[in-house]
Amino acid sequence: METRVKRILLATALEDLETDVLEQAISQAGLCGVPITVMHALEPLSDFGQSLVDTYLLPETGAELYQQKVAHVKEELYKRVQVFCQQGGAEAPIDDIRVVEGRPDSVILETAESINAGLIVIGAHRHSRAAEALLGTTAIRVLHNAKVPVLVVPIRN
Repeated sequence: METRVKRILLATALEDLETDVLEQAISQAGLCGVPITVMHALEPLSDFGQSLVDTYLLPETGAELYQQKVAHVKEELYKRVQVFCQQGGAEAPIDDIRVVEGRPDSVILETAESINAGLIVIGAHRHSRAAEALLGTTAIRVLHNAKVPVLVVPIRN
């Protein structure tokens, strides 16, 4: 019997790669016998921020700084996963780490579809009801718009 889940997408903000979220993703991957893709959504600069970059930096310099930032984020994600695994004695079946630019909920859903993820694992902070009603949260938007199951792991503040 073939399992429907062939890959898990672990969507994380860099500061949110918490033990509980990573532990749940690794646990689910172990149960399903599938690899994990870890991704971080890098929000684009606002129009004002981009205009400042364009005004004060040469295009090549801006592009180089951006690539350095992406490389740094990937390296940081990799290090955090390795530290977690060394402390817990577990092996993480992570075969891909991605940094994708765009609105977090949109790029999470697009990435899940492009890699044929059968499960999305995402952490969620507790917000006030007013903040959630006005702004929503990435986890809620992913949960409501995903085509595959979503495991939302509470992040302790």
